[in-house]
Amino acid sequence: MSCRVIGREVEAAFLGALLVKLRERGVKTVSASYIPTEKNVIVVDFYAQQGLTKSRSIGDETIYEWDADSSPLPVSTYVETLWHS
Repeated sequence: MSCRVIGREVEAAFLGALLVKLRERGVKTVSASYIPTEKNVIVVDFYAQQGLTKSRSIGDETIYEWDADSSPLPVSTYVETLWHS
C-alpha cells in the first residue's frame, strides 16, 4: 500500500473487509507476520493496532494472529469498502 494512504484508515478498512470475507468462508484464524525493514518501519505496530494479537517472534519476524471468534474487526470511521464479484 502506498505510504500516501497509510494513516488515512484505508489499511484498516481493507484489512477489516478481508477478515469479514475470510470469516464468512469459515476461516477461524489468520496469521500475519511483520519483518522490519527500512521502508516498513512506519507500520511496525499496524497489526497490534488493528486488534491482532502478537503470538510469537522468530528472529526479527513477529507473528500476529486474529481469531474469528474473539478478536475485534479492524474498522475505519472514514472509509467504506465495497466488494464486486
